[in-house]
This record gives sequence, structure tokens and C-alpha cells, in this order.
Amino acid sequence: MIEEKIYVALDPAVDKKFYDQIKLWKNKLGNSYNFIDGIEFANKVNKLNDEVIKPQIQSKVTEAKVVVLLMGPTTKSLRKFVRWQIEAACNSQIPLIVINTNGLRSIDFARCPTYLKKQISIHIPFHPDILEFALVDWPKQHAIAVTKEKSGTFIYDHEIYEKLNISTVDCI
Repeated sequence: MIEEKIYVALDPAVDKKFYDQIKLWKNKLGNSYNFIDGIEFANKVNKLNDEVIKPQIQSKVTEAKVVVLLMGPTTKSLRKFVRWQIEAACNSQIPLIVINTNGLRSIDFARCPTYLKKQISIHIPFHPDILEFALVDWPKQHAIAVTKEKSGTFIYDHEIYEKLNISTVDCI
């Protein structure tokens, strides 16, 4: 079971339903995820000076052991709030798990911001079992990648999905 804080980065206007679903998974599976997010900052982004809100986002993100990014249809085009969350995770070398809300098991080039393509991250589909696996496995793999000075995106092999009994149709 995961007890560390998990920051969830998302576009609340579009991806909140996926975040709500993850919270339901937590309750249904009895997991002790301690989710944090910056949703309260989303409404402030256009009302406050960037130099005021960016450090607040950075502070909130760095409370987490892992950052989960819900990558939806608007993620690539968001230049402030979502990007600041991604940058905060990457700059602090916090493991980043990217969940494709459309079910893809690999990087979704149509949705992925250019900045993120160069950062260490794992890309997974929206599914409770692979998320649970990634929350345990990815921080270790991320640390190895950082030590070896690797960069870029990673995916899990087909064998991991087979081991977890996840079919392609389950991932949406």
C-alpha cells in the first residue's frame, strides 16, 4: 500500500472526472493514497501574477513522493498551470507517471507537451492496476534513470500488462 503523498497534476476543467475516478479506485481497493493537487490554484492562474503562483505550485508539488499527470486532450496546449506542475516535478526530480486518459500504453504525441517529451517519465493507460504497479515500481526505475543520466519517456513492456491481467480493452 502507498502511504506517501501523490500529487495529481491535471486540467481540472477537462480531466477532473478522471481524478474523481482515481479517488474512487482508492476507496474501492482500500489503498491509502494520500492525494494532493493544485486545483485551488487553477482558478488563480489568470488572476495572480505568475511570480506569485508558480512558487506556490512548486511548494505543493514538492510535498509529493510521486507526481501523476492526467494527460487529456488539452494538456499539450496548456502553457501555464499544467506546464508549471510538470516543470515543478521535473525540476525537483520527482518521479512522474503520465496517465493517458484515452487508454494508450505509450506516449501520446498528440497530447504530450514538447517539454515533457524530453523529461524522465513513464506513460501508462488509465487503469487502476497499472497505476498501482507504477506507484510502487516507477520511483525505483526513475532513480536508476536519474543515476544513469537518462532522459525521455518510458513505457512498460507488454509482459507487465499480461502479468497484471490487463487487456487493451480494459484501458479506458
